[in-house]
Amino acid sequence: MAEVADAGYNKTLGIQRGSDGQLELSGRGEVSNLFGYIHPCAIISLAEAASGQYLIDNLGVDIDSMSPVIRTMSVKVGKPAKERARAVCTVDEAQSNEFRDNLVNKGRSRLAMEVKVINEENKESMVASFDWMVMKVK
Repeated sequence: MAEVADAGYNKTLGIQRGSDGQLELSGRGEVSNLFGYIHPCAIISLAEAASGQYLIDNLGVDIDSMSPVIRTMSVKVGKPAKERARAVCTVDEAQSNEFRDNLVNKGRSRLAMEVKVINEENKESMVASFDWMVMKVK
């Protein structure tokens, strides 16, 4: 199974799976902003990576035979993260079932997904929404 954390950009940022299986990012100089917090752009990248990994792990998206693309996204920034950020994806079960059915029957499907990024104090650092379009290509 594909690991989104192993992709070039995500690997450069230091995104990895935590002990709970969720993707996370540790605060370090390379991803910090001027104020010593994890840069918001790095946190957005973490959220996007987690949403992609969710598609693979939970919805059967195969990157060798499908083309997943983000159509739209929105972001709301909350409390900054300094030491660690962890991403948690939420998808409604009915939406998941509809996504799978459309992918099988039509060869394409869309899915709206919310990702909460939690900081080291267990506070929301960011809430992002991603609207994914996935099409079979082979």
